Amino acid sequence: MSDASKYVKVNNPFHWDIANKWNYRECFKASATLQKKIDYYKSVLPANYSCLHARTEEDWYKLQCCKQNAEVNTTSIHPELWTCSEFTRERCYMTPKQIVDVLKRNLVTDSPLWISSGSSQEALQPIHDSFEVYSNKDNNDGAFIDYSLAEVDFAVCSGATTFWGMLGDSFSLSLERIIRESGKTFWYTHNGMTYDANKGRKYLVAELVGGLINQAVEIWISVLLAEKLNRTLVLPKVFAKIPSNSTENYAKSETSKPEPFNAIWDEEYFVQCARKKLNNPNLVVESNSAHYKVEIDSYHTYILERWDGVDNFTPILNNNNASNELASRLMSDASKYVKVNNPFHWDIANKWNYRECFKASATLQKKIDHYKSVLPANYSCLHARTEEDWYTLECCKQNAEVNTTSIHPELWTCSEFTRERCYMTPKQIVDVLETNLPLHSPLWVSSGSSEEVLQPIYDSYEVYSNKDDDTGAFMDYRVAEVDFAVCSGATTFFGMRGSSYSLSLERIIGGGKTFWYNDAPIHLNL
Repeated sequence: MSDASKYVKVNNPFHWDIANKWNYRECFKASATLQKKIDYYKSVLPANYSCLHARTEEDWYKLQCCKQNAEVNTTSIHPELWTCSEFTRERCYMTPKQIVDVLKRNLVTDSPLWISSGSSQEALQPIHDSFEVYSNKDNNDGAFIDYSLAEVDFAVCSGATTFWGMLGDSFSLSLERIIRESGKTFWYTHNGMTYDANKGRKYLVAELVGGLINQAVEIWISVLLAEKLNRTLVLPKVFAKIPSNSTENYAKSETSKPEPFNAIWDEEYFVQCARKKLNNPNLVVESNSAHYKVEIDSYHTYILERWDGVDNFTPILNNNNASNELASRLMSDASKYVKVNNPFHWDIANKWNYRECFKASATLQKKIDHYKSVLPANYSCLHARTEEDWYTLECCKQNAEVNTTSIHPELWTCSEFTRERCYMTPKQIVDVLETNLPLHSPLWVSSGSSEEVLQPIYDSYEVYSNKDDDTGAFMDYRVAEVDFAVCSGATTFFGMRGSSYSLSLERIIGGGKTFWYNDAPIHLNL
């Protein structure tokens, strides 16, 4: 401060915190020459794109990973073959292949992705193979590091909706400061892609009720609610099986225990499909086990039922928070966790063709492929909704005396019925099918009833089923998912009108090939 010389020199006057306090980057605008390149690249990029700063160059590996006197070899174009005799720390460097493995959990394959990196295209090939890559490589003049290219990258990345960076790198940290206001920043060097830029993230937890299809509908509605509420969806656990009969609400009973999503459906496929359907590559869905242990009090729990014409959550999905008190309270709830119970809405879910995102897990898909391989080219499918729970819930008034102990449904009794044609026995179903489907035709049967109960159908048709996988549970929705996939390929489908399972299959197979055996007599030209 007291040096009176005309010129003084300071060497490496670096102070990250002070510079960022001043938002220093606002004063650094690209030169006119570089701005032309920036404008060009922004003109060819799609409206929504992500940016990756792939800090995969040799210098980072040497400086950040290897001790000062260590022997280092980075001659290969494949970073996974680089060697260091003595490392400084773990997770100091990630290869392009490792980065891709992390990105695929959060970014849809083939999404538009701008890459900022000093590495060659050969080194970055795993990223090019997985995403629709844009970059500034055409202007590379062969320099090891070209900061004019880096400045173009910086400006283009500043307009990205999502940014993936290397924690600890000043380039990535500077972009995080800009993008945090308009998008989201992820650090690919964190386990599970920790969302570092929004530590105050809020979550939506969904409690499911019902059978296979009802649970799928509720999961899809939860995705829509999470997006509208700007919350991260905690991917619900599912009820894969119901060990014993529950006549209260099908799945939710003391005998049923929730299992991971992958017990029935493919989790990765579901998340990527949801992002594509919603056109929202930033949709975040988590299945971290810690979320399932969180206790959520009753004030932050919302029962989103739709009964008697009361529809509690459509206002939220329609951006209208003034329609009812519950919707208004949920939209303004600032709690870190909120829970929605039974978020079922049939019409909205089907408007999105929600079933397209529910693909059977890899384990179940093997069974589906096997059954399809042994079935003839043309076969019909019957959803025989002949289980005791349907008889009790759909036919008998709430306090009626019910007896369903016999294996012959025609002997079941109910002291007070709700309506006619609420239930049909296997024999009655056969009576309808016989006038329309030739005897001994190949017929896949989807039902939770035992083979003994279904014997009239077995006696009349060449029956195929998933009974070999029967676990003895009252309801096994893994078996039902296999049935659903096999029935989706049937040429003709016979269903129970009023069952969400049958209605979902009708949407896939088509109205012209679907017939309701509990309607008036059906007439087919087979």
